Amino acid sequence: MAFNSAHVFLIILAAERGVELVISKLNEIHLRRLGAREYGAAFTRLLVGFHVCWFFSFGLEAAARGANLLCSPTSLILVFLLFQVWRYWCILSLGRFWNTRIIILPGAGLVRAGPYRLLKHPNYVVVLLEIFVYPALFGCWITALIFGLSNILVLTKRIRQEETALGI
Repeated sequence: MAFNSAHVFLIILAAERGVELVISKLNEIHLRRLGAREYGAAFTRLLVGFHVCWFFSFGLEAAARGANLLCSPTSLILVFLLFQVWRYWCILSLGRFWNTRIIILPGAGLVRAGPYRLLKHPNYVVVLLEIFVYPALFGCWITALIFGLSNILVLTKRIRQEETALGI
């Protein structure tokens, strides 16, 4: 089992996720100071575990297969940038309300800016695609299929929790 380009990609992706966690924590602190409450904390822990397992599965499968990128590096970069532009459009549109947790500020209205004018949960479109597409681009089909399909179930439950918490 050897270190390969998939592992370099996973390190970059983990760094990006770290940035998200910092933004999320800062927003959480801000919202809690205003009286916001968290919903679905137990499921959030399971969600975090799901994503950690995805990272490990992708990394292990990449090492076991000696995974090689199935497209050009330029294509990978473009796909990554497209997903990140979409993700940060969501984050910026929600502003201080964006979080990886379900944190609701009583009395705050729904945000209907940016991609939220078009879809109820645009951030989850990115999550759904990334969980399948990234490992698939490196030929890690087991991770792509198992986590891609199970992510549909995970996100279905998460969206129901969010909508219940938001009263929509």
